[in-house]
Amino acid sequence: YIVQELSKNVDGNMRGSCYMAIRRNGKIEQPLVWDFDLAFGNADHITWEQGASSTGWDGWYIKTCSPWFDRFFEDPQFVSELKDRWNELKPQLDKLPNFIKERALMLDDAQTRNFSTKESNGAGWVINKVDWNTSRVSGSYKAEINYLVTFVEKRIGWLDSNINKLN
Repeated sequence: YIVQELSKNVDGNMRGSCYMAIRRNGKIEQPLVWDFDLAFGNADHITWEQGASSTGWDGWYIKTCSPWFDRFFEDPQFVSELKDRWNELKPQLDKLPNFIKERALMLDDAQTRNFSTKESNGAGWVINKVDWNTSRVSGSYKAEINYLVTFVEKRIGWLDSNINKLN
């Protein structure tokens, strides 16, 4: 749940790209997390009837637009374990913005090739193109990284305040 809510992953709401497994002990798990193209505010055209918006770093998303999680939040044990797990992970999550910056720097040469024209032996990808699943573009690799870092920093802060207020 935490990774899906942190990222406001549209595909993480149990209506689409989610896989579950039942362990031998009977617990249901989501062993894989994937499909984050519509995450981190990157799908600004999606709002659920419950009022959850996939944009912006504030507000609940997965909690309010998934019938599975809606039910889980009625269970005091789930809420208690979520708070405990969040507070256990929070120091590591606080390192995520720097991790993103470090990886972006490590990938700088590759992104240059990726967004260079085919005539200059690049892949020819366009970084500032609006397509079917997003109308938010930043215009450059550096601007996209800055957007992601800011989103993650603010989202962690919002979740920290609000997860710990849950009853």
